[in-house]
Amino acid sequence: MPDEDRVPPGPHRELLVEIHRLHAEVGWPGLHKTSSAIKRNEQGDLPATLSHQGISKILRGESFPEWLRLESLVRQYLAWNFRRRNEADANVQHIQEIWMRASMTRRQKDPEEFAPTDVQLPPREFALKAAQVQAGGGDVFPLLSAAAQYSGVLPLALALMATLPDYGLRLLEQEGQRRDDASVVDFLNEIRSQPSSAWSGQDPYLSVMRGVFRFRPDYGAALIGLLRKQDHSKAISALMVGIARTGSPVDASDFLRGLSRLRSSQELVTEFLGTLSSDMPHALAQRTVDQLRTDRQQRAAQTLESLMTSYG
Repeated sequence: MPDEDRVPPGPHRELLVEIHRLHAEVGWPGLHKTSSAIKRNEQGDLPATLSHQGISKILRGESFPEWLRLESLVRQYLAWNFRRRNEADANVQHIQEIWMRASMTRRQKDPEEFAPTDVQLPPREFALKAAQVQAGGGDVFPLLSAAAQYSGVLPLALALMATLPDYGLRLLEQEGQRRDDASVVDFLNEIRSQPSSAWSGQDPYLSVMRGVFRFRPDYGAALIGLLRKQDHSKAISALMVGIARTGSPVDASDFLRGLSRLRSSQELVTEFLGTLSSDMPHALAQRTVDQLRTDRQQRAAQTLESLMTSYG
């Protein structure tokens, strides 16, 4: 627990007291163990991942966490606490209330600030207010999730396209992380119902599917079966592009193996290999060829190598 010189008395310190209490009640599990458990998400209720460095900074009061990351930490501690497991939602709500007070207190130092009721503003008004705070050097993202609880994620993300598009895309990525497969499809259906012009040239599918790829052990391969039934070709392509641009050779090989298990998968496999050859950095694509051979996916390795030669 940091001393009062680092974190003086107030809502932030109150928040740290609660987090350290939960940490102590489960025997002070290590940072790496906690981070790995959050990433595995065995309970299926954690909205974001958190590195061991991030956990350390939270516990030492060196950073004020985004709510979704803090919620994941709190829920993981509660999942290990048999005595409190049935009270998880109530404990999370209690800590979120403290986090909101601490967040508002931090913003009182800035000339352009959010009032506690601003999270209830209509999406367009909130987006304009957020842009003003951001221009003044403030960090607006911690409150976006709270605002989305009132307005809905999609309306708020759409409103942010005109003012802070990167923040709107981050909201969409978080939805890809926290939703299960069926719920992701529902959310993509909502996106599809919007005119493409509403996104100001941004790709909402890529943002959602980036969250899917980063958070699921199978990188979203199982989700593709549902997407095909709904004719979500844009979302499938976006998932492949996300893996090609930000994934590793191991990620690509594992995803390809998952694709191969799907019914009538050859068309998908061909599309993904083409995406790797065109969107993955050349050096990584070459390493992916080697990884595919190591994983005994010889035909895929040969095809990818041939495609790279053609594109080159």
